[in-house]
Amino acid sequence: MSLDFRAYEDQTAGNQKKEYAEGYMVAYLKDAPMITAKIYLGKSTKPYKYFRFKTVEERAAYVEKMATNVTANRAADVVYKEKRKIEKKEATKKFIESLKVGVVLQGSYGYEQTNQHYYEVIEKKGSKVVIRELCKETVESTGWASARVKPATGEHRFYGEPTTHNVRGYGIKIHSSLSVGIWDGQPDYASWYS
Repeated sequence: MSLDFRAYEDQTAGNQKKEYAEGYMVAYLKDAPMITAKIYLGKSTKPYKYFRFKTVEERAAYVEKMATNVTANRAADVVYKEKRKIEKKEATKKFIESLKVGVVLQGSYGYEQTNQHYYEVIEKKGSKVVIRELCKETVESTGWASARVKPATGEHRFYGEPTTHNVRGYGIKIHSSLSVGIWDGQPDYASWYS
């Protein structure tokens, strides 16, 4: 017997337990002192629905209708997830194809400031790329501690050592706060403190 994580009362108070949608929907049905249905979805420990009914037939019709809807929604969810998986795979393939040596990548992050980072593709190895960070040039000052910036060009444009990264979906994850994509060629807003 598998462990049921639902309320102990639901399992011991003379309730009928019925499972629907391959066990995803569980209904505890009680006939006395009131006709009730307590319905759980997935692994939740709190009821999704808890209703009282005038007749057993009314309750049966409600539970069956809900089970039909839950089954249909789960089927649609499976189709949607499969579609998204294929779309992500195609997007990754397309993004990898667009990465050529010399392409500039851009990403930004920050809390109460906007940090801009630029990288240049140095080498491509299948679904991995070797990139190197670029210095930034200020295009124009936009106020106190802010400016429009772009990646530096020329012989001394690099900052730091080359690093290898996996290409995923629509970009390349540099660290937990920063993912980069292909730069659009326009100066970007950056801000800082002190």
